Amino acid sequence: MDRNSIDWKGYWPASPTPFKENGDLDLETFGKLIDWYLDCGMHGIFINGTTGEWFSQTIDERKELIEFVLDRVANRIPVVVGITTFTARDSIPLGVHAMAAGAAGVCSSAPAYAKTLPDETVAYFSQLSSGIQGPIMIYNWPHGTNIEIEGDLAERLADVENIVAIKDSTANGDQFRDTARRANDRVRIYGNFMVPENLKFMQQYGGDGTIGGGS
Repeated sequence: MDRNSIDWKGYWPASPTPFKENGDLDLETFGKLIDWYLDCGMHGIFINGTTGEWFSQTIDERKELIEFVLDRVANRIPVVVGITTFTARDSIPLGVHAMAAGAAGVCSSAPAYAKTLPDETVAYFSQLSSGIQGPIMIYNWPHGTNIEIEGDLAERLADVENIVAIKDSTANGDQFRDTARRANDRVRIYGNFMVPENLKFMQQYGGDGTIGGGS
């Protein structure tokens, strides 16, 4: 499985998760938000990422949210589900559940807080690949993981079975473009293409879209 196994492209919102004042999920408001995304012509939706506050939810709430969104979207556009936790052991069941519920794929950063070394990062995503039979997007999230998925590491991960895309949220523009050049032949690249310099880069070298909290 690689970039050619999927047709993901375009602008995807990294959806926030609405909560009630008491901390419960606010599914009524979330339903209205999903409908608005669909009316605006979004090309896909990413849920339970950083903006989606996966860390503010219990495992049962994360599963409830997945099922609610997938039912609301009803296969009209792809939905990719964030499954980041602190271990592959905990992320894999979330990924299996998401795929069984009808998600187009799943997405994970390297484990937050752990500051994994390159071999550990490859091991984490290799374990996800072995345990989840479906497309996996890598989330380069330096702010939360304290590592950059760049250069040789990005290329190593692009060769892992079932890895089909990278959501690159690095603040380093040169690094982002280097990763895109290195890995775009094997995985779909999502990043900050919505500035003139990177748009020109995408037109010349390729790229697939942007997943953002509100560009």
